[in-house]
Amino acid sequence: MFAQAHYRVAKKVREVIYLETGYQLHPFFLIGNMSPDFTPKGIRQKHYIEEMLPVLLSHIDDLKDSIELEKKRKVDRQLGEICHFLTDFFTLPHNQRWEFHHSMKPHVQYEREVNRLSKKGWSQLQTEEIIHEPKEWLTKRLYEYDGKGSPMFDLSFSERACVEFIRHMVKTTHMKERIKE
Repeated sequence: MFAQAHYRVAKKVREVIYLETGYQLHPFFLIGNMSPDFTPKGIRQKHYIEEMLPVLLSHIDDLKDSIELEKKRKVDRQLGEICHFLTDFFTLPHNQRWEFHHSMKPHVQYEREVNRLSKKGWSQLQTEEIIHEPKEWLTKRLYEYDGKGSPMFDLSFSERACVEFIRHMVKTTHMKERIKE
């Protein structure tokens, strides 16, 4: 997904989270959603499930453990980075591993279409509460998605995944009460 589409998904997620939980994600959340496509570390990392899932789950655990000690903007930026990868996991070229050296043209064309459609808006899918740990929830969502993507579906599914995850973090870690401004 192009950085502009990541930004648009993040902006919508930010609005939904505020409406549903009253938690206002810092603008750094938007930056976090785009930073893996621009920072040296993010550029070096492949944005595919096989490489990033263990890293992402470890990052989630670390964030849960340190949430009281961190400033709001840092936590929200980290949430944005996590959402970046969740969004990539639910975008067909990343889900089906259309690597640049094998499928560069179809990958870029698909992401260009996602970006174009993201300017127009998309329908919001029904969200659910995360009952289990994030790993079990993510496994369930990946199975549910299983390459059924289309550019519009990817936008809706990505937003759904980010909303469910962040809402879970806000509720289970009591972020509103514990986080430093």
